[in-house]
Amino acid sequence: MGLALGLAAAPAGAQAAVITFDDLTCSAAGGTPIPNGHAGLNWSNFRCIDGATAYGGNSGYNAGHVSGSHVALNGFGSPAEFIVTAPGGTKFNFNSVYLTAAWRDDLIVTIVAYRDGTAVSTTTHTLSATAPTLVTLNLSQIDRVRFSSEGGTPHAAYAPSSGYNFAMDNLDISFNLPATDVIAWAGNAQATVAFTPPPPDAANPVTGYQASCTPQGGGTAVSANGAAIPIVVPGLTNGTLYDCTVTTLYAAGDSVPSAPAAVTPMATVPAAPTGVTATAAPTQASLAFTAPADTGGSPITGYQASCTPQGGGTALTANGTASPIVVAGLTNGTTYDCTVAAVNAVGTGAASAPVAVTPQAAPVAAVTAVPTLSQWGLMLLGLAAAGLGARRLRRG
Repeated sequence: MGLALGLAAAPAGAQAAVITFDDLTCSAAGGTPIPNGHAGLNWSNFRCIDGATAYGGNSGYNAGHVSGSHVALNGFGSPAEFIVTAPGGTKFNFNSVYLTAAWRDDLIVTIVAYRDGTAVSTTTHTLSATAPTLVTLNLSQIDRVRFSSEGGTPHAAYAPSSGYNFAMDNLDISFNLPATDVIAWAGNAQATVAFTPPPPDAANPVTGYQASCTPQGGGTAVSANGAAIPIVVPGLTNGTLYDCTVTTLYAAGDSVPSAPAAVTPMATVPAAPTGVTATAAPTQASLAFTAPADTGGSPITGYQASCTPQGGGTALTANGTASPIVVAGLTNGTTYDCTVAAVNAVGTGAASAPVAVTPQAAPVAAVTAVPTLSQWGLMLLGLAAAGLGARRLRRG
């Protein structure tokens, strides 16, 4: 049995779907840097501020808090971004976010979303300074988001500040986490893949899993889907080394594949023959059977027939390449349990269900006695006397 283990780390706090920033300690002015790792993300130039008290409550930070009082802001009005803690690995779905201009009416914010270093979405949004704007994106398989701001005119009531800051609240993302602790063990032309599922996410439920095995030397992946653990991936080539991964299937998109687990499918012994019958003969039994459909992944090279006395004793065996096989040397009148097993290069497979047979001695044929010479003579004299008597009767 082949066995291999693959591990993949998930970002801390990744099961959170809506980030409100209310669990952070935030200042009332200027903002406090959001620590890396918060909610499973790394943060660059994003700060946390208490919108209810910042600048005496006279700013877009106050207007922009949706839940609680804390909001995030782009420090110094400069570009800011967040990424997953393991770029190139775990991805997330960027669903929506509330944005509010901190100081300027009609502030223009551009949001660029990336996947593995490539921009996959660029959108521009015009913000109010007095009410939050819900920006809905519904992007999947994202690992980095960058925000930049420009334009607009200072909101008179918020003077004297007029920077290009914006408030961000209720950032709605959902992580498409891969499975972890992937284990694969070998079977005949297949691999059985077990794993630890990711934490549940009510906002982004798991709909199933896909196990895929790819030849290490290159080739086409073979996949199988399932909702239960483990998942069997059939159709593999015995003796080929595969890397097997698990992809989590979410309602909002698929995760990246897990870390791989290596496995080499191997041939095994054949299944047991079926339909075994035994025909008795003096001191022997002839065993007929049907070859098993499952060869174990290796051609069947022969069969072994075996008969064991029911009351206990030494089994007698015979080998052959096809049905029937005769087991000789049995004791007449003794009942035997007879089985047949198939053999391939791996070894001898399981024996068939036993059938009973009782060899019997051949019956003795009746023998007719041959007359002796004297007996033949007496018979001839008798016949002659009978003939003479008949002639006398005719004359009389």
